[in-house]
Amino acid sequence: MTTLLPAATALAGSFGTLVLQARYQRIRAREDRVWSRCAETYIDLLRYQSSGMSEHSETATANELAVREDLSAKVAAFASKAVYELWQQSATASLDLEQYIENNHPDWFYADDYFESKRFEAAAEEDEDYRRVRKTKTDAEQKLAERIRKELHVDSHRKQAPIDAPRGWLRRRALRP
Repeated sequence: MTTLLPAATALAGSFGTLVLQARYQRIRAREDRVWSRCAETYIDLLRYQSSGMSEHSETATANELAVREDLSAKVAAFASKAVYELWQQSATASLDLEQYIENNHPDWFYADDYFESKRFEAAAEEDEDYRRVRKTKTDAEQKLAERIRKELHVDSHRKQAPIDAPRGWLRRRALRP
């Protein structure tokens, strides 16, 4: 009888460990699925930052409205409030730029030919207000991308040496205080 007690204790311990591991694996798999859906949503937000995604857009096409509605549902489920606000700021900055070009450079806005469009764009570069509005749009896009990278912890996993780094660079850098 005394020899069976340690064996039964070991068997119960093994069974308990097995149950805990299975539970942990289920939790981890669920977290991985949620993280993947969140990452997919954030990639879509980076892809769709046009003026039609802005809540203030009155000229959004039917397709843009459908995409905005779909993304808004994904954002409600998977994105943070900060990312949503930055997405809207970026889309509104795109809308502002589009409206500025339409009002101040209509030849460029309505140009059909690519080369003609490039010529009008070069002329617009001399307009200080155009450069300011374009910079606002670019800055909003960059802030959104940076926030998404931060929330997804992308940069914390990238401990790579630069392409042109000398041999042993990463090891020497890790040894620094």
